[in-house]
Amino acid sequence: MKQFLIDGNNLLFKIKKLEKLMKRDKQAAREKLAYMIDDYFIKKGDAVTIHFDGFENVKINLSKAKIIYAQNENADSMIKRQIESSKNPRNLVVVSSDVKDIVHYAKKFGCEILSSEKFSAMLSSYLNKIPGDEKSNAGISLNESKKMFDL
Repeated sequence: MKQFLIDGNNLLFKIKKLEKLMKRDKQAAREKLAYMIDDYFIKKGDAVTIHFDGFENVKINLSKAKIIYAQNENADSMIKRQIESSKNPRNLVVVSSDVKDIVHYAKKFGCEILSSEKFSAMLSSYLNKIPGDEKSNAGISLNESKKMFDL
């Protein structure tokens, strides 16, 4: 089983509509991203943790994914700490395009790296295969999720 560590803010800024929403309503952007990720992983055997900068505003209830807020630190530090404490970092998949801070660090530990752009494309492809009138596990219309990717 793989453990995905997702740099949430980094990924948010790779999805144009979520990036725009982030400027107006950070909580709504985080929720939409978290629900999309949760839906993507719900039937997979992998574990997933989304790391966000800052503090939890409103609890986001997810079925599969776990969210960690950096609070007074930054998400990069939290991701590094999770990599360091892993018993088997080779089972970690780090999703980030922060080459300077996260990617080089994760590579030192033998983690698999997946760029935020590539993961965003994987989410988009997944959403494109689902009929639009279905509801996500969080009760959000998948049509709404698809709009985030201009599908």
